[in-house]
Amino acid sequence: MKRKMKLGTITAVVIVGLMVASAFMSIATRTTISSSLSEKKQIADTATHPQLSLSMKCGDVNYDHSVNVNDVVYLINYLFVPGSPEPVPMRCVGDANGDGVTNVNDVVYLINYLFVPGSPGPLSCCSG
Repeated sequence: MKRKMKLGTITAVVIVGLMVASAFMSIATRTTISSSLSEKKQIADTATHPQLSLSMKCGDVNYDHSVNVNDVVYLINYLFVPGSPEPVPMRCVGDANGDGVTNVNDVVYLINYLFVPGSPGPLSCCSG
């Protein structure tokens, strides 16, 4: 019980820290992200672009081909900062826990995957 409570506290502290860090993200950085996304947003879905399904990784919301803390910050921005870009190449890659919805639960899931040893990785997403 104590271990679960400690992990929950650590997760909450990490989430708050990441939210504060994302709040201080500069406008220049957002502009750079938005402009680099315009190329990536041209890919609409796996049905019209089958090569996408081979390179797409659930939890890789900024589409840099790696699931890391940058994806957590990107997802927090998408969920809580109005006007922030959607996950790329498709919104569903943000569904790290595979429940069919991209929300704060996916942020917690990714944080656990990255910082809690033995936590499962991102599950299947964008399957339908």
